[in-house]
Amino acid sequence: MNAHQIQQLSQTFNILFALALIACAVRLLRQSAILWIICVAISVALAQQISKIVQHHHFVDKQFPSTHFAVALALAGAFCALNRRFVPLGLVYLVLYGAFMVWRGYHTPLDLLGALYALPLGFVAARLGTKREKVASG
Repeated sequence: MNAHQIQQLSQTFNILFALALIACAVRLLRQSAILWIICVAISVALAQQISKIVQHHHFVDKQFPSTHFAVALALAGAFCALNRRFVPLGLVYLVLYGAFMVWRGYHTPLDLLGALYALPLGFVAARLGTKREKVASG
């Protein structure tokens, strides 16, 4: 596999994971799923842009941090925030995804570690998307 094919494959994995995530959110959250999806989409876009800004300045190398892995981390953080039962599945996804990227030589472990900022970003965005206002009774 060349670098372009690996990039296409990683984008496909992220899209499939995002679709599964949306399906779970709609099933679990029902009416508030739209707000949740918007918050998660903003966190994913923010994770991408942060990675691209850091890559532009070449602090380590041109692939640090991994944009694809940052997106995967943001999605996994959102997935784990949706329900605690999803934490093992999110971890398996991240380990397999990261191992594949390193094994194929597309990224180094440092590139993946540099993207760890996106995990809490996705988690917090997902939690914000599920907050419900408490109405004072009286």
